[in-house]
Amino acid sequence: MLDLGSGPGTALFAASEEFHLQQATLLESDAAWLALGKRLSRKFQPPAATETQWLQQDLRSVISVRPHDLVVISYTLGELPQAAAEALLRKAWSCAQNSLC
Repeated sequence: MLDLGSGPGTALFAASEEFHLQQATLLESDAAWLALGKRLSRKFQPPAATETQWLQQDLRSVISVRPHDLVVISYTLGELPQAAAEALLRKAWSCAQNSLC
């Protein structure tokens, strides 16, 4: 699972309840959200938490991650100008395919 704009990882916790996640990559620009997500993950231990990368990154910059089977993006789109949101959607689509994104 790749979560673009993960916040504290709520999509990770929800997806872990429904899917057998082997690995998750969470990208978030806010260090406080990442810190909270890591603390919650240690406390509640969703199945993917031991193989989760929590990465601080501005989603308006170049994203360099491998493709994932599941890509999640939510509130972040409403926080970006239209052109940046459209570019991020194109990137998210490419990350859900079997090619380098």
